[in-house]
Amino acid sequence: MNARHPAGDSRIMQLGGPDSLLLLSHNGALKGNLWSSSQYSANNAWNVNNNGNTNNNNKYNGLTVVPLSELNHDTKANRYHIPLSHILAAFDECVKNKAKTYNAQRFVVDFEHNIMRLWREVNSGTYKIGRSICFIVNRPIKREVFAADFRDRIVHDYICMRINPLLEAYLPDNMCSNRTNKGTLYAIHRVADDVMNVSRGYANDCYICKFDIRGFFMSIDKPLLNEKVQRFIDERYDGKDAEPLKWLTEMVILNCPQKHCVRRSKLTQWDGLRADKSLFTQDDRHGMPIGNLPSQLLANFLLSDVIRFVKESGFSCITQYVDDFVLVHESLDEIRAFLPRLRAFLKDHLGLELHTNKTYLQHYRKGVSFVGGIIKPYRIYTSSRTRRKMEAKMWWLAHKANLKPQEALASVNSYLGLTRHFSAYRMRERAARLMFERYGNAVYFNENYHKMIIAK
Repeated sequence: MNARHPAGDSRIMQLGGPDSLLLLSHNGALKGNLWSSSQYSANNAWNVNNNGNTNNNNKYNGLTVVPLSELNHDTKANRYHIPLSHILAAFDECVKNKAKTYNAQRFVVDFEHNIMRLWREVNSGTYKIGRSICFIVNRPIKREVFAADFRDRIVHDYICMRINPLLEAYLPDNMCSNRTNKGTLYAIHRVADDVMNVSRGYANDCYICKFDIRGFFMSIDKPLLNEKVQRFIDERYDGKDAEPLKWLTEMVILNCPQKHCVRRSKLTQWDGLRADKSLFTQDDRHGMPIGNLPSQLLANFLLSDVIRFVKESGFSCITQYVDDFVLVHESLDEIRAFLPRLRAFLKDHLGLELHTNKTYLQHYRKGVSFVGGIIKPYRIYTSSRTRRKMEAKMWWLAHKANLKPQEALASVNSYLGLTRHFSAYRMRERAARLMFERYGNAVYFNENYHKMIIAK
């Protein structure tokens, strides 16, 4: 009898009767192909012979033998009954981009013990969130980031694998952050299309209002968010694991990682970081950690109320990316009259504050800067920050000693690939000139400098 993952991949295999053995495979975890059917063949597994003896022809092939009785241990005493395959699927999702991290390697070294322990803790209701690693990043802007422990990331992925499909059906199309096929370029072109449509092909007047929320992640009211999420799961989730999902989600939302974290950046790195950008300056009720996947998804869920309020107020052309919003409308007076109502809604219903110093209201011909692009009639430019970063990188590649063209290829093409979506021909031309000065005939570029190619 095989227990199978919903997608169809074999995760566990039971051999023989009720007292038989269970095989857990993890030797492919760091290669991107965790569960292979060939791992269960007669040549690649522990084999139970007809006489009842067990041989171990391939003892070190990465398959772990676990007595089935271990999996049924204290099932009557369990508070919940989440299948092991669900935890394994969450592990698969978690390890995709974290396989080379220290915490992932440490978890996989004793994989069967760690995954079974996590599974039992979740089912028995004894799971507790571990300590996070906190550090400061300075690019593109200074931020405080919390990285959860690997086993906690597995729980995060378990939660998100169940909630995200519901959110995709619930969130409006004009919410663009952390959604499939709806990144920064989608958001930029959506705003450009709104300007084109509202101005009727740049023939009529229209105005652009850009606004954001002050210290958004640190201002989130966690009990308020938790109440909304619990009600959302009750109304929309019909899985058998609804109760443990609600329990784990509540635990993640109400967690205060700043109370039990390890700081990897020096304390002086926090100098100059505004109080509304750090969890260490917040009380237990406020603040969600930047760096955790549930924080990003649930932030969208919370801000969807803002999008709906804007639309119900008669403004249909609104685009969101994280806590940045761009509203396009034909009447300047109507936008001005709406802003106080928006400010009151944020404060009264969500406990958030509109950032008054970052509210931008201009005629569409003045353009607007949004998520790395500058949107103007008939054209979209890259932001000044992106341009400076690209120029600095190209100069560094052109002057670094002993750097071969093959070693510079990925970085150069990454920037060229980004700028091809904007009106940035001269930027690409300057980058190509620097590469020609450094490598000469060893490289060449295709039309419009969209790609650098190594000459044969």
